[in-house]
Amino acid sequence: MDSNASSTATARLGSPDPVILIVDDTPPNIGLLHTMLRPQGYRIYAASSGLQALELVERIQPDLILLDVMMPGMDGFATCRALKARSATTDVPVIFITACTESEDVVLGFQAGAADYIAKPIRVEEVLARVQTQLALRRCAQQERAEQQQLRAIVESMREGLLLLDPQGSVRYSNPALQEQLGRSAVEIQSPELGRLLRQALPASGQGQVHLAQGLCGSVPLDLTLAPWPGDEAGSVALLRPAGVHS
Repeated sequence: MDSNASSTATARLGSPDPVILIVDDTPPNIGLLHTMLRPQGYRIYAASSGLQALELVERIQPDLILLDVMMPGMDGFATCRALKARSATTDVPVIFITACTESEDVVLGFQAGAADYIAKPIRVEEVLARVQTQLALRRCAQQERAEQQQLRAIVESMREGLLLLDPQGSVRYSNPALQEQLGRSAVEIQSPELGRLLRQALPASGQGQVHLAQGLCGSVPLDLTLAPWPGDEAGSVALLRPAGVHS
């Protein structure tokens, strides 16, 4: 069992296997969980206290934390709150291992930031199922964040101006290209008046030309294409470029 984190960062980068941190002050409990999880290909690390766990997570970057509730000193609830307060671990799912299954204790666990809990005595099938579920949810969340970051990078590097309008016509987002075209900041562009102008400009075809205020005076003619948001959400996407300029 990997109970310390020497050379852990290097190993973490070189391995796609999920990293699980077990936090428990009782060695037999750690050993039992290790016996259940290690054959599944997980990289297992252990901490015997909440304070040790807080030191260890910075180096091993766990994908999941199994946390005992009843520990001396910093208990599981306090440890979980501390983990959720840190940017490095705020999104890491925590599963409580507990003999306290009264509704009040379960609620306290979720309020502290736990994603799930496993009741003692632990059973291998339940442990594996709950661990696999939380790891799958984490992978989906990470993939979604990566796709959002990629999309944002594309939008912010576009030469055309782009606006996202909500159903009421208010501007939810403007990209840097549009801010440069209008000589206005994102905050200045996010006004209901501008959104209503765009939505009312081309109610039929969704294409045409509009004149928008530029800087402190004057206006700039822009070719506008207006389309509904993809998916089920209401709202519009506006693509704008200086009149007569084609990509």
